Amino acid sequence: DEVEVSFFQLNPFATLSITKQWHPKFKRLVALPCELKTFLEHDAFIDFGSLILRESMNTKPMVDFFLEGFSIDPETVPVERKRIKYQISKQAQEYVGEIFKKIRAKTNRRIVMLHHGSTTSMRSMPDRVARRVVREIIEETNAYVITAKFLEFYDPNFLDISRYSMDFDHFAAIISNVDALITVDTSAYHLADAFDIPTGVIFTTIDPELRVKYYPHVKALSLNEGKFAGRHSHSKDEQIMKQEVSEIETLWEKLDTKDILNLVYRHSKVCGWKLTSNFKTRGSDVRSQAYSGKCEGEQPTN
Repeated sequence: DEVEVSFFQLNPFATLSITKQWHPKFKRLVALPCELKTFLEHDAFIDFGSLILRESMNTKPMVDFFLEGFSIDPETVPVERKRIKYQISKQAQEYVGEIFKKIRAKTNRRIVMLHHGSTTSMRSMPDRVARRVVREIIEETNAYVITAKFLEFYDPNFLDISRYSMDFDHFAAIISNVDALITVDTSAYHLADAFDIPTGVIFTTIDPELRVKYYPHVKALSLNEGKFAGRHSHSKDEQIMKQEVSEIETLWEKLDTKDILNLVYRHSKVCGWKLTSNFKTRGSDVRSQAYSGKCEGEQPTN
């Protein structure tokens, strides 16, 4: 039987670039809040509100979590179909494409994107750590580093293009044009999976396997999350929050850039990177886990 689908959103304009991709799949878009009678016109509801409050969000891989939310048994879905799909608008593709033509015209280096910000400081890399990471990427590789989130830093091989990341669609287009991505726990690595971009992602509180299990080009590194395991935000108590922020920043200070570069370097057949002769992991205090499948021809690094 034919099923008619309505899509209810709290703020449809905030995710319009995503929603419009699926417009042929649903009958109408409804902004919340709405009248009760609008709900009563439907025979069934699938509610994805307050996702982070659901216990299974921290116990199941994210893709499986959503499949179960739609009453689909994850075991019936092939692994290769448990990946992200995203279609960039033609306008964003062309606009960002021109930006990258200009960037590549002035450098023959591979373009690596660092995305250091998330929706919460618990998952965000402090700016001072981000500046250190950018500097060390440039020193240890032949990469040209860009960021789509403002970062005060100067180097001939660094460019802040945050002014071109005007919405989610342009952000996705930027990611699709880079040669590799290093990011914190946020939407960036999900988009990178959609475009087969070699990616290293740094987690602070979430078990990486719950987020990147089915992403073949995404490798994950987990900081020592300790008592913050499974947390999505800081305490609402101001004093406790300050203490938590301080502890999370201490974890970030322990990050060895070479650990995350090691993960991305495993995609060397894709990236074609040349690393300096002193490229070697120093053995920092972070737990490194390489989840997901290996690239063809991938060799372990020392």
